[in-house]
Amino acid sequence: MYTQLVKYLLTISMSTILFFNLSYSQPFLASEEGKTIIEKYSSKFPKFFREFQYVSKNESRIKEFKFTRGNSNGTPAKASKDGKIILDVSYLETTSNNDYDDNRLVIVLYHELGHLYYNSKNENGNVEDNEKFAFEFSLKKAKDLAVKGDCGPLNTGIKFMRLRSLSNQLQDPHVRALKRIFNEPLIKSYSAFLKKICN
Repeated sequence: MYTQLVKYLLTISMSTILFFNLSYSQPFLASEEGKTIIEKYSSKFPKFFREFQYVSKNESRIKEFKFTRGNSNGTPAKASKDGKIILDVSYLETTSNNDYDDNRLVIVLYHELGHLYYNSKNENGNVEDNEKFAFEFSLKKAKDLAVKGDCGPLNTGIKFMRLRSLSNQLQDPHVRALKRIFNEPLIKSYSAFLKKICN
């Protein structure tokens, strides 16, 4: 009797988990549809569109871009270990994500690319170290853009990273990584660079 009850409860639990996974998982858009949406919003997000085009053609670590809409994760993008970057096009289509302007989406794009760089060298790497590397990678790419005359992404990247570093959600590896970054000399050098070059 006890064994049957345990089996029944396990079956119910597994069914519930499967139901919720199916309910909250979003289907991917066709690749061409996703690219068409990004092009459609290229005048609203010209920097993001430019950098998307550039990395699509020049970054061999990106095996594929996949596109979704409203992924319920609260994030505009995600990188997978097999070299894919998933972009949520709803961040382009709606005005409810005002914090994610053109400059911040550039940072997001390079953050995800940073994950692919980290994963290519660290097969069993630490999640927090992975996040730290990705944040630093995005800042480096933003600095490259600033050298060419566009300080927007670097300014925005530092602003939002600093805000997130103040969080007390230490279970989040992003937060822990940012707390480390804002206690190291590198971030100070970027801030000094902004004051010297961009103001």
